[in-house]
Amino acid sequence: DEEEEGSSKEEQEDVGEANPIGTETAERLKMRLVKLNIDNLPTLSNQLQIRSIPAVFLIYKGNIVDMFQGVPTEKTLDQFFETALLLNRMSNDKDIMANVFSDLEAMINENKLENALNVVRDSMKMEEWKANYEAHMILIEAYCLLFTAKQGEKYVDTIPVRKSLEQLTEEKMNDLPDFYLNLASEVDAELLRLEHQQAPDEQENLLRTKLEESIEQDSKGKPDLTTMFELGEYLSNKNKFEEAIDLLLDIVAIERNWEERKAQ
Repeated sequence: DEEEEGSSKEEQEDVGEANPIGTETAERLKMRLVKLNIDNLPTLSNQLQIRSIPAVFLIYKGNIVDMFQGVPTEKTLDQFFETALLLNRMSNDKDIMANVFSDLEAMINENKLENALNVVRDSMKMEEWKANYEAHMILIEAYCLLFTAKQGEKYVDTIPVRKSLEQLTEEKMNDLPDFYLNLASEVDAELLRLEHQQAPDEQENLLRTKLEESIEQDSKGKPDLTTMFELGEYLSNKNKFEEAIDLLLDIVAIERNWEERKAQ
């Protein structure tokens, strides 16, 4: 129900509070009922493919999850509000939360880490869930990120993972079940291993120093592209792909046809 950026004053005036249709249910679910004058909002009307009125949409986290157009039957209206009630329960019902985390633990035990990562990231969008299960979510996300990367032999940036774990105060950790304390131990061990592995070695430090010196020595601050390429190639061999790609893209931006498009 947020107004789009750049909308005109006239368009904003066509957005207002809805008539009290289902107001009691909406208030109970902490929903906001909004009416739009589609005659003055043709672009939005076309995007929503409105063919008749009233047209009612249930929007949750930016997505349309249910709708009806025209005068609804009692059954249609009941189903519409049942969906709204379900969404409300998913956001607030602690029994459902507990069941979801029980499923997440099973996914981790079964090594379905990508599935668990998707579910926990969706859950992180819900404030009520974060209030009750923030520490659980942080540990599950960290575990899935680190061990999915390990299984696929992929590079993972340890800095944001470490930063996320810093939110786990001693108080939060004391209340966690053993399953999550074990996750914390495994995450910490894997992080230390990766941080040691990713620490720059002598050759990497040498190339970085050489690149910095080439920039300082050039009157226009242009880096030596050969050194930049060598560093990018070295980082790629160390599985530090993100930084390697950034360096190669910088070469292309500076000199597109360098060494017969070698960087490309």
